Amino acid sequence: MKIFTADLQEPEKLVLRLFNYPAWAAQVNGRATSAETQELTGQMIIPVDAGQNRVEIRFVRTWDRTLAGVISGVALLLVLATTVFSRKRLALNR
Repeated sequence: MKIFTADLQEPEKLVLRLFNYPAWAAQVNGRATSAETQELTGQMIIPVDAGQNRVEIRFVRTWDRTLAGVISGVALLLVLATTVFSRKRLALNR
């Protein structure tokens, strides 16, 4: 999580040194905001109003990361089950 304040005289767009990956969620003054992407660098751009702004950037779970976690968990269970089954079969053959 990244939190900072920006005190501005007029509305601006803040360019962050952060790649605008879909899992980054931005809030300005407690309200969700859509981040833009700088074309050449892929950096995150956050629009903010004049005055003092509290900007919060969080890395949230996306559906693809959740799916990857489920697949990894299932694969781990299969490896464990195969290991246990192989050891039992090996013990029975002795």
